[in-house]
Amino acid sequence: MLSRLDDHFAHQNNRPLDELDSRDPFWQEALYFNLHTPDGRCSAIGGLDVFPNSGFAAAWLMVEVAGTHCVNFQTGPIDANWRDEMGVGPLRFQVIEPMQRWRLSLRDEANGIQGELEFEARFAPVHFRPIRLEAGGEVVFDQSYFNQIGRFHGTLSVGDQTFSGFSGLRARRWGVINAQKLPFYNWISLPLAEGAIVAWQFETPEGEILYCDGALIRGDGSRTAIVRLDHQWDLPAGNRHPTRVDVVLHLADGGTLPLSCRQLATHHVGAMPPRWSDAVPVERAYAETGASSIELVGEFAVAGETAVGIYDIASRPGYRRYGLPALDC
Repeated sequence: MLSRLDDHFAHQNNRPLDELDSRDPFWQEALYFNLHTPDGRCSAIGGLDVFPNSGFAAAWLMVEVAGTHCVNFQTGPIDANWRDEMGVGPLRFQVIEPMQRWRLSLRDEANGIQGELEFEARFAPVHFRPIRLEAGGEVVFDQSYFNQIGRFHGTLSVGDQTFSGFSGLRARRWGVINAQKLPFYNWISLPLAEGAIVAWQFETPEGEILYCDGALIRGDGSRTAIVRLDHQWDLPAGNRHPTRVDVVLHLADGGTLPLSCRQLATHHVGAMPPRWSDAVPVERAYAETGASSIELVGEFAVAGETAVGIYDIASRPGYRRYGLPALDC
């Protein structure tokens, strides 16, 4: 069961706070945010990954407007205050009220980006059941993980444009992750007018389901677990991600919920250039093959409602059903 303390960077099991109960170099404390305007015209993803056993941290921000992508990636050594001073360089994060409010201070001077935002939760977090995945005898994922849907107060300026009215999600996780070796997955983050959907499903390249969890959240905060995610992609030639997805969510109470997602924009998570454009084919091709995952900002249709959310895909291991070969990790 989650507590307010789980929102702080203070996890390591039974050792003193300065000593982790793991020697794995991939053990981390991490946070993630996504935010998008109601029409999907401006969107951003970002977060912080702290690796205490390796002695460094990485903060990152990706912003997309009208097909132009701005990427700010900051790294640096951690010091004794890393649990309290959460951030690297001009990308800073702060707990205001655990499980309820966070502050994001975001600056990318090279791309003319400035943001002071406050995340306010709409619902209690969805704590995914324990996840442990191995590949070739190596642990690639062994973390505790939760998602929380909310709204963002404040503004994000990109050049001479200023945006507000963002909604989205935040995530917290801690434990071991080797992002380059994760299995194929689909992940959904969808705020609705009176509820939300979050779901995560890992599969083998052959389509065998390794793990699925998530929740359909209703307006009163009640929820039903998601136990399987069936997906059908419309995949253009040369792409590693779809432009449209049809999904059927299978619920723990035996019901099903169909939804569809139409791509509005993308975020390619990985070592991307500081600025690139969908309109430049060579830049787009580099992003497609260099990303560890691709987050679609999409227009979703579900139960008679249309809403903007995120459909995240990790396809580096390949996926035979869609003809996706594995990429070198």
